[in-house]
Amino acid sequence: MVYNRLNSKIKIGLLIDSNNLEAWIHEIIRFIKSFDYATLELVLMNKSYGPAKKKHSLDLYNLYRYFDSKMNNPRPNALEKIDASNLLAGIPRIDVDETQSLPIINESLTETIKNYKIDLFLQFGFANIDKLSLSKTSKYGIWYFFHGDIENPENTPPGLMEVLKGRGEIGAYLLMASDKIASEKILYQSFTSVGKTSMRENNNINYWKSVSFIPRVLKELSDIGEQKFLEKVSRSVRPPNRHTAGQYLAPNNMQMLKALLPFAIKKISNKIRKLFYFEQWVLLFSYTEPNLSPDFRNFKEIMPAKDRFWADPHIILYDDKYYIFIEEMIFKNRHAHISVITLDKHGNHGQPRIVLQKPYHLSYPFVFRYDNQYYMIPETSENKTIELYRCTGFPDNWEFVMNLMENIEAVDASLLERDGKWWMFVNIREHPGASLSEELFIFHSTELLTNKWKPHPKNPIVSDVKNARQAGKIFKMNGNLYRVGQDCSVRYGYAMNINQITKLTEDEYSETRVQEITPKWKNRLLGTHTLNFQDGLAVIDAFILRKKSVSQ
Repeated sequence: MVYNRLNSKIKIGLLIDSNNLEAWIHEIIRFIKSFDYATLELVLMNKSYGPAKKKHSLDLYNLYRYFDSKMNNPRPNALEKIDASNLLAGIPRIDVDETQSLPIINESLTETIKNYKIDLFLQFGFANIDKLSLSKTSKYGIWYFFHGDIENPENTPPGLMEVLKGRGEIGAYLLMASDKIASEKILYQSFTSVGKTSMRENNNINYWKSVSFIPRVLKELSDIGEQKFLEKVSRSVRPPNRHTAGQYLAPNNMQMLKALLPFAIKKISNKIRKLFYFEQWVLLFSYTEPNLSPDFRNFKEIMPAKDRFWADPHIILYDDKYYIFIEEMIFKNRHAHISVITLDKHGNHGQPRIVLQKPYHLSYPFVFRYDNQYYMIPETSENKTIELYRCTGFPDNWEFVMNLMENIEAVDASLLERDGKWWMFVNIREHPGASLSEELFIFHSTELLTNKWKPHPKNPIVSDVKNARQAGKIFKMNGNLYRVGQDCSVRYGYAMNINQITKLTEDEYSETRVQEITPKWKNRLLGTHTLNFQDGLAVIDAFILRKKSVSQ
């Protein structure tokens, strides 16, 4: 594929209210300054900006925010204010007056801005600015973020109603407003799990993940050039409602009361439930070939003792017996290890035995056969590595071979060998504070034993908490490839999706969701997050509610 790359650096202008920037915004600007394909050329400073006046009346929304801030203090904090004076030193600056209704962008100022030949403005302030007017001074208009439910016309603060009403996800969008495009367009979007009861903590993850959006889109613009970029933008999705960067409408007391009451009842019910039940990952199996619609009601259980859980099952058939490699976590221990359970073709299974243990957490034992040898890639994100092991005595003895990648926070690496090429599917956290479950990356190599893996130009190929995290080996059925992805929107490990891989090349990737697997086939199921087929056996894990023992 041949692209018409830009011949010069992308010239960027900033719209900010002060030099005290939120940490995630400071990080975006720091990244831009390090690029060889973009440069900061102008800062427009909101001369009349001032903090909003505090309310002194009884306000349930601000009361909730107060207690949320006291009880939850995420680190690193995306909203921590950082002085950007040194970061912005040497960049030309224009002070602009902004009234409460409209910023003053007069004809004289417009001509002054045009002299800088700005390609695009990044809006991190000037909440009331007339985007369409200012966009005429730049080639690619104004780019700005929206966080929250973009389909919600009430435009409540991001993460609030998602938490209180139990919604599964929060959206993060990079939008573009330009006089060259008929309407505002979505340049990039992603979805973050509402996995916590804190608006503050959920938003923190969402903001940190957003740091990557602008670098990704800028790189694409640099690579494909102006014409192809604008053509792509014109075909992209238009947001259903008109949103203003940085402006959200706080809910009134009645709205908060209607949301808080059911939220409180649910939290109390969960507390009562935990007095009698505990949560545990268990295994289920069935003798079946790859199937897009398995009937999990017929799967048989393999139950661990109540002092541990078993998860992430991967299968090898050896000497007419199945060996199920698992993450085994004993609750009193700090780290999980890798164990193996032997299962014959009549459903008889043995007790697990440890095959790999480290002073850091191990899980997701991706085991595979290559060149008449068995290999394993366990999840070792705590060690910031992707490690490869070779079996020296099946199934118990494994020796370290090499690190496929280092200095990386990555989980659930899964390999696919296809047409003489190795493909690595892996979930990566690019920035501290972001989630490990929300973005899927691909790398490829002509060799297995190498630390030189080439990243796919479309990375991340999935940026969505509902489908990004790997949930087992890629399998083949009827000539097609299928990837199983976790849906972590309701909670981590809630459900799975089976996706048909429709295109996989060094330049392109696409997949289509063909089946959803939700934990609804039995009472007291909370989740399922790994599915593997191998030589006539299917194994999954399930997250269940189990009655406590008297001693627990």
